[in-house]
Amino acid sequence: LLFAVYYVLNINGDAPLKMEYISYFLIIVALFTAIVFFRNRIVDKRIWILFVFIYANVFFLPILLSFNKLIAANSNGIIAFLLLFFCLINLNEKNIVLRSLNIYTAILLVITLFTATSRTAMMAFFIAIFVFFTIKYLHKYTFLIVSSLILLSPAATGIYLYLKHTSFGTALNNLTIEVTGKSFFSGRDIIWSEALDQVLQNGKFWTGLGSNT
Repeated sequence: LLFAVYYVLNINGDAPLKMEYISYFLIIVALFTAIVFFRNRIVDKRIWILFVFIYANVFFLPILLSFNKLIAANSNGIIAFLLLFFCLINLNEKNIVLRSLNIYTAILLVITLFTATSRTAMMAFFIAIFVFFTIKYLHKYTFLIVSSLILLSPAATGIYLYLKHTSFGTALNNLTIEVTGKSFFSGRDIIWSEALDQVLQNGKFWTGLGSNT
């Protein structure tokens, strides 16, 4: 929901508003809301197993088998990461057939995620795995951690820009190219550096300039 609002408020003034973006975000919000608040009272979780299984085999498996240019689409990696959530919530499924389908689908989605070489999806995957195994130890500090991440998020941009001029940044860039075939500094550093300068010069910190670059 936050991303949908951001997109509406911060889109370029001369760019058309794409309703498919807003619809996509709102559908995701609606799905997660239904799962969290209504659980199995509206839709049985096992239906998600079948839906994700069908989706993965219809859209992702042919791409993986054909090895065409769509295999490296960032969108494939991001969608695969999102669908992994539905596999995760059904890990304890008791029906052996559905459980087997769920495990197979999870493996297929992970393969798709890494084959797509989406750096965002891969980073999100590792963060999700880390959170999954540490949440039981950190759940008492959830509010503090989330609040800190939101407040310190601008620091991530500064660190990213700083790394480009360090030996560690060079090593990280070489590793990224070796693993994904894409540069860690893929032009974002130039855009973000110029945008940061403009934001600071115009006193628009935290709000931005209304230019969704």
